[in-house]
Amino acid sequence: YKDIIYRKHDLMNIGIKDMSKFYEALKSLCDMYTELDKDYQDYQDCANCSQKSNEFVVSFEKLTSYDYGDYLKNDKLAEYAILWLSYKLNKYPQKGINILNDFYTKHIEKNEYYNVKITKSSDKKTYKDIIYRKHDLMNIGIKDMSKFYEALKSLCDMYTELDKDYQDYQDCANCSQKSNEFVVSFEKLNEDPNITGNSSYRKILHTLSTDYDDFKNYFAEKCSGYSNIPALSEIKTPLILLIARKLIPVLLAFAIPIFLGIAYKVNNKEFIN
Repeated sequence: YKDIIYRKHDLMNIGIKDMSKFYEALKSLCDMYTELDKDYQDYQDCANCSQKSNEFVVSFEKLTSYDYGDYLKNDKLAEYAILWLSYKLNKYPQKGINILNDFYTKHIEKNEYYNVKITKSSDKKTYKDIIYRKHDLMNIGIKDMSKFYEALKSLCDMYTELDKDYQDYQDCANCSQKSNEFVVSFEKLNEDPNITGNSSYRKILHTLSTDYDDFKNYFAEKCSGYSNIPALSEIKTPLILLIARKLIPVLLAFAIPIFLGIAYKVNNKEFIN
């Protein structure tokens, strides 16, 4: 037990009052599992679990406000939180909730906790303000959104491996393996025309791609001499955009001479008159 505790010795010098802030989120998470792990579940148990999930999300967002005063970072966290929530709702469906907007209307829109201002945000936004900035994701099916979770989980696991107090060669190897899993998940999404053809989905792919590039720099710093980490391919351009890019120059090539010819005839006629 001492060995297990010692691996977390970096937490021993943190103030008890600060550490206690995490208890509310931990308790809500434990209560959620307790509700679903009962030998017999009924609709009320699922409703109780849903309420606990609301409490957990509120607690989590309060914690993120301590560390992320930068609004753009909060914006990205909201995007990832939506992916996580979609995965959970797809795994544990709720009656009457098919898209995220259903969940927003039922649990967030009139929930007073989401009107709390983020004190460390320079523009004093509320949690609801941040969520609403992602309203373009609210009308997407929960099942479709949950497809991104696998890539997000791999990305989180990669950072977890490198954030250990002590890294050895095996940790770097494990992290490299996780990066392979991320690339496989990402490329699977990138090959899906229904994903790349949707502007909202493409934004998420860009966010994941950018964070992966940032991770590669972090990996190089933590695991010097270990370069076995794959690269991502570019996000595919939808076929309709490719056609448009090729078609527009051709149309312009025909349209411009015609336009100039008409203009010349009109001007020449006026000159003669």
